[in-house]
Amino acid sequence: MGMEATSLSRILKKMEELGLIERKPNPEDGRGVLIYLTDFGKEKREYSRERVLTFNTVIKEHISEEKLKHFQEVTETINELISNKKIYNQKQTVLK
Repeated sequence: MGMEATSLSRILKKMEELGLIERKPNPEDGRGVLIYLTDFGKEKREYSRERVLTFNTVIKEHISEEKLKHFQEVTETINELISNKKIYNQKQTVLK
C-alpha cells in the first residue's frame, strides 16, 4: 500500500477504536486477519464518497482539463521524487 506496516497498523487500530472496521480471523489462514467495514464505517464511506464527488465536480467547473492534467503531472513527479528519496533523505535535507 506504499506505507510502513507500523503506520498501517496504527491507522487500522484507530479505525477500529472509532467503530469503522472490525477484524476477524481468516478462516483459511489462522495467521491472517480479515478487515470488514462496520455499518457505521459503510455510512462514513458513503459520506466521504459524496464529498469527494462534490469536490471533483466543483474543481472541474472552475479549472480547465488542461490545467488539471498539468497539476496531476506535477504532483506525480513530486511524489516520485519523494518516494525515490531524491528530495529528502537521511544525509541531507534538500537537494539543489
